[in-house]
Amino acid sequence: MTKETRFSEQRLHVFKDEFFDSQFMRALTHQVYGGAELGECFWAASQIKDGDFKSWKKSWLELASRVEGTAKKSLATGHPVSAREAYLRASNYYRCAEFLISPNKPLHYELWEKSRECFQEACKLFDPSIEPVTIPFQDSELPGYFIPGERGNGKQPTIIVLGGGDSSGEELYFYMGEGARRRGYNALIVEGPGQRGALHVNPGLVFRYDYEIPMKSVIDYALSRPEVDGDRLALYGLSLGGYLVLRTIAFEERIKACIANPPYLDFSIAQRKGLPAWIQNLKPEILDRVLALVSKINPLIRFALDTYYWILGVKTPSQVFSALENFKITGLEEQIVCPTLFIIGEGEGEEVLHQGHELYDHLQNQKTIRVTRIVDGGDAHCVSNNLSLMNQIVFDWLEDVFNWN
Repeated sequence: MTKETRFSEQRLHVFKDEFFDSQFMRALTHQVYGGAELGECFWAASQIKDGDFKSWKKSWLELASRVEGTAKKSLATGHPVSAREAYLRASNYYRCAEFLISPNKPLHYELWEKSRECFQEACKLFDPSIEPVTIPFQDSELPGYFIPGERGNGKQPTIIVLGGGDSSGEELYFYMGEGARRRGYNALIVEGPGQRGALHVNPGLVFRYDYEIPMKSVIDYALSRPEVDGDRLALYGLSLGGYLVLRTIAFEERIKACIANPPYLDFSIAQRKGLPAWIQNLKPEILDRVLALVSKINPLIRFALDTYYWILGVKTPSQVFSALENFKITGLEEQIVCPTLFIIGEGEGEEVLHQGHELYDHLQNQKTIRVTRIVDGGDAHCVSNNLSLMNQIVFDWLEDVFNWN
């Protein structure tokens, strides 16, 4: 992490390792919507050796298994609310265990599947239930969840939710799904090409820059549902999803409001500036040799590269950046016409802030930008250290745009 692109200025200091500390924060903040408990997470942290991938996996896996056991016992003895709550936490803890495992290893899939199974058990215990869905796209299927709003029958405003490069559809429930449900919005969570669930279901269905193509199928599906108010259809993107949704609305007039958290003008530049300065401008063949050597001694670099190879369908570091070169909005600004909200955590780094403001200045549509501050406990990437604040910003803005509350 560099000052140009980073997770957060705020630190918990549970771990000296900044990456471990940020991922622990990510797990813990799901507590607000039922995805974690303080005592359970701090127990897990106490069992982890700072910077050690194996102990990270072992600790979260032990916790996930124990909480899943609680869920099964509660369900078997006739306590569905307790079971639902425990299944939600177990899903998040299995995600934590899976997160730092290379996608090349079978355990990566196995723990992702356990996280999904626990979440889908919880889905059955909501009233009304959360519906797992599959959306046809070309020769593939995009997995997702339809979460009905609390307000009852009839057509309701709906928000389509897209994650980034390392989130799962199940995790997006804690980011946005429950916040939408409580406010009476339907939420359609979807995992598109390159995202965890889609890749596991359809090996080789990697990220693409022209995301308006798969999103056309998603929007078609959303508008086919009788619960969805087509005049109040919003699109929300998290992390890399901030680029994906902006790309989509440049081509899709059926989206009536869009939230990018954060907005990226050029995602490849933001990622490159997350590298140490001496690496950023190396020639491709030198970059490949240097990172091949570094990855042998640095497990975080090895994990990051394995993940990028998996989601982009490439084999070398230079190919990663080549694949990302078209992930930019430059030249499409005039095609973005629907009301748009940009959210940027002030701790995300200078490059992310710069890109967001530059893109904002170029847009001619109805637009709003909100930079969340460390003093408000919300400076992190995607405001992931304050999900209550993030949901408040999103839905207060949407209610004004849609004139619906």
